[in-house]
Order: sequence, then structure tokens, then C-alpha cells
Amino acid sequence: NKHYFRWALDALPADWLSQRQLQWLDFNFRTESVLNEKLTVKAEKKSETEVLHQIIRQSSDKEVIRGSSLWL
Repeated sequence: NKHYFRWALDALPADWLSQRQLQWLDFNFRTESVLNEKLTVKAEKKSETEVLHQIIRQSSDKEVIRGSSLWL
């Protein structure tokens, strides 16, 4: 399930990523997804160092992943 992590990080702006280093990543798997299922990836900066992440199933609006990351 490494794809979830990549998608979550890809949702962040490239210029923001290039100026920071990932310190930790904490994800909770809420439900399963299947191949070819449409998902929405969201990232919300809570501060200059913390980002909240969500991956949501489009067909039901169910959360597949919820997590956070810390950047320095």
C-alpha cells in the first residue's frame, strides 16, 4: 500500500516539498479500496510543519486513509 503514501505526498505543492524534509508520517487505514476505484486525495496544511492527509472513495465519500505528516 505504498501507493497511498506517494499519492498523499503528491497532493502537496512541489515548491513546498522542495523546501522541507519529511520527519514522520502517521496514517490510519480506515477501509479498503479496490483496483480502478476512483479516489480523491486531499492535503491540508495545518501549520508550517504539519499536514493532514485524506484519501476518500468517490463513490461513497468514505475515508480510505486519514493521516498526518510532520515537516522541517
